[in-house]
Amino acid sequence: MRRICLDLPDELVGAVQKAAGRQGLSPPAWMARTIQHAVDAESNQTMEDRRRFPRIAVGVRGRMRLYDGETTAHAAVEDVSLGGVLLSVKPDLGRNDGGGASLKEGDVFDLVFSLPGNNRPVLLHCRVLRHTAGVHQHIGAQLVAAEWDSMAGLHTFVENTIAATAGTV
Repeated sequence: MRRICLDLPDELVGAVQKAAGRQGLSPPAWMARTIQHAVDAESNQTMEDRRRFPRIAVGVRGRMRLYDGETTAHAAVEDVSLGGVLLSVKPDLGRNDGGGASLKEGDVFDLVFSLPGNNRPVLLHCRVLRHTAGVHQHIGAQLVAAEWDSMAGLHTFVENTIAATAGTV
């Protein structure tokens, strides 16, 4: 355990002393307990609670091209949002580099797919944020950039899907 010294305004010191007294704790014990509760609440938030953009399940096929210029792979686009995508891909991505290498955090790639109900291709430039290994890799990727038409199509799809499901909850 470490000791931390704080300079607090008098009115805050008084409020801490009063709150600690009501709970039968010393001010340092009350502050430690209060901070621990805040940390626990933050860590108990689900990923969905922390998301800036809602996810929409799509379940479509896509094609990835890594920025090495040579590697392409099929990907199952599981869900999309205005901030990124969740993909499922084979672990080796069809690479011929001998190691069966896979994507890692920070890798960048292009993703092309069509949204349900629309035949126009969507082209997204993405960066891997997280991945899990297994029979297939699940890759959470951040949207880095997109062509204007692709972003407009994605935005329209997400907004229409949210509007269509808003009354079904």
